[in-house]
Amino acid sequence: MTGWARTKQGKLKVVLFLSRRGVGLDALLRKSCDPGKSYEIVGALITTPESQAIPILNAWGIPWRCHDIHDFYHRQGAKASDLSLRPEFDRKSLELISDFQPSGLVLYGYIYILSPLALEAFPLRVINIHDSDLTLMDGNGKPKYRGLHSTRDAILAGETSTRSTVHLATQELDAGPILVRSAPYPVYLELVKKARAWEALDVLKAYAYAHREWMMRDSWAALMDVALDLTAQKKVFMSEGRILVDESLRPSKIVFGPSELPYPSWPGGDAE
Repeated sequence: MTGWARTKQGKLKVVLFLSRRGVGLDALLRKSCDPGKSYEIVGALITTPESQAIPILNAWGIPWRCHDIHDFYHRQGAKASDLSLRPEFDRKSLELISDFQPSGLVLYGYIYILSPLALEAFPLRVINIHDSDLTLMDGNGKPKYRGLHSTRDAILAGETSTRSTVHLATQELDAGPILVRSAPYPVYLELVKKARAWEALDVLKAYAYAHREWMMRDSWAALMDVALDLTAQKKVFMSEGRILVDESLRPSKIVFGPSELPYPSWPGGDAE
């Protein structure tokens, strides 16, 4: 975890990558503006001019650049799912944020896969937040729930709770070393059971959406704030591909989930 440049005030310099939404963004920016913080959000990159994040960034005076991904792919005559064009898109994105001189990137609800070109530009300095517990593994030793529908997949698979995870982004999607997890968010099992009995997939999808929104709005800003502070204070260490955290920094006053479970979970053990 080296190579993180800092401001004149000694703060870590990060740029947010955002998509159409900005769930919890206002709360994160409020936390980042605390004079005692050891990191600073110096800019943002958004992928659509209709992003809900724009008025929030403007309100906090955070400069931003827009690189419209749909316009880019339209001009190429391709779909946004075409990853062969992603390096070219990412190259332009990096050019747009170069004047911010960031130390690293924060993918905050950023829904597009970064190319190796972008990851290599900030080695071990791209942090992502994801809406599942990435410590849950499948039979191949890979995280069970990855991609855009992870919360829904976990609920449909019968999980009794969900978590969100902040991790280092790597070339393997949603599988990088973990920095911090949220407390568990219990699934409303009675509703899920009845919806299954009714074969009401629409109800299950609607519930999964609401459950994900609850978890994101309630925990994402606090999780990312702690992850950035840990990184900025050099309290995270890489060892054999795993992240080790100095637990002396475990926060005691921040609610990371349901009130009866007020502490986050850290690699190596749960706080409950």
